This record gives sequence, structure tokens and C-alpha cells, in this order.
Amino acid sequence: MNTSLHSTDVSSINGSSRDSWSAGSSPGSMSVNSSIAASSAMSRSMFKKTKRLKKTGELRTTEQIKTHIMMGDTLLDVLYEDLKLDTSGDACTKCSLVLSEDQVMLGWRSCSFNDYTTECPQCKHRFVARFSVTSSSPTFTGSQGIGTPLYCEFLSPWVLRKEIHAAMNNEEGYGSILKPDWRSGTDIRSTLWWNLIVSFRKHRLAITFLLQGSFRNQLIMPMPDT
Repeated sequence: MNTSLHSTDVSSINGSSRDSWSAGSSPGSMSVNSSIAASSAMSRSMFKKTKRLKKTGELRTTEQIKTHIMMGDTLLDVLYEDLKLDTSGDACTKCSLVLSEDQVMLGWRSCSFNDYTTECPQCKHRFVARFSVTSSSPTFTGSQGIGTPLYCEFLSPWVLRKEIHAAMNNEEGYGSILKPDWRSGTDIRSTLWWNLIVSFRKHRLAITFLLQGSFRNQLIMPMPDT
């Protein structure tokens, strides 16, 4: 039986290590804590007196960060073949309206660390939203076993930050989250990891450091411009 934050049927992602990737020299790293804080800050600004979230393409970033973002997406595809993150397929449990990703995010209670629900824009019912992760990789294990989708509770940045802190209480520091086996179990850690991926990609934050543990003896950094 899989474990979840509430009643979600959550299973594992079996991340497999890779022995090779190009290593270059580039400026430093991001910490999980500071990145989640950045995501939370961005979300707060988006939620204030607005009914529209900024599209990913509208978010400003530097060329250096763009390089990290592109590399992160490439490495994620290397680890999880034919990866698909469906954040717009969940329906309201009362009126059956299918919510878009933006509608789910706009329904979160801003700065609430204990509210796991979103609000349906049509009937105003609150429910726990979910997203799915699918991959054709032979090591990918979904909620019903190998080859099936993995269903994860869709967490707000504030809830995600709290849950990451709680998960780290029994770990050897935040470096544990970089290890492939941290996200490959059958507990809630896989849900937290994929929420990090969804949140960072939404807010145009680099995910390369989250993948470092899957590439043994290789430092993941963009190649310098020539």
C-alpha cells in the first residue's frame, strides 16, 4: 500500500544513475531551501489581487539561468524517456469541471502552510488536486505498478516547503533529496520531488541540481560560452 499526504495513491519513481555527461565550468549551485523560498515568493506576488498568472514565457530570466533550465529539461528527458507531466487534467470532485494548471494554482490559499486544497472556480468546492507523471522508461513505476501513471497531490509552494522540511527531519540533510533512491521509494518523497520539478519549471527555476545524484562522478554545469 502506498503512502500519501492524505488519501492519494502514490507510488515510486525509480531514478537510474548515468555515468556520463558533459562537465564544464560555470557559477555555483542552488539549495533546495532557497529555491522553494524563491518559488513561494513568486507565487505570493502572482496571487495578490490578480485572476491571471504570468505565463512561463513572460517570466524574466538571465541567459545563464536559461542555459541551466534547458540542460535540466534535457537531463530529465534522459532519465525519464517520453516524460509527460499532466497538471491540467484533474476534475472538481463536486461539479466535474476539469481545472487547468492556472485554475488549480489560483484556487490555493495564499501563504497557507496547512491547506492542501484548491477551490473550483465554478462551484467553489474545495478539494485536493492531483497531477500525473508518465514515462516509457522501463524503471518508471507508477501508482499501479510499472508502466502506469504516477498520481501526485498538487501542492502549493507553502505546503511543499513545509512538507520538505518535515521530510528532511529524518534525513542526513538536504543533500539526501539529490539521491535517486530518495525519489524512487513508495512513500511520499516521490510526490514531493515531482512537485519540486513542476514548481521550478513553472517559475523558470533551474532543476539541474535536483538531478545531480543521477549522474555519478559528473558535475552538472552548462558548458561556458566560447
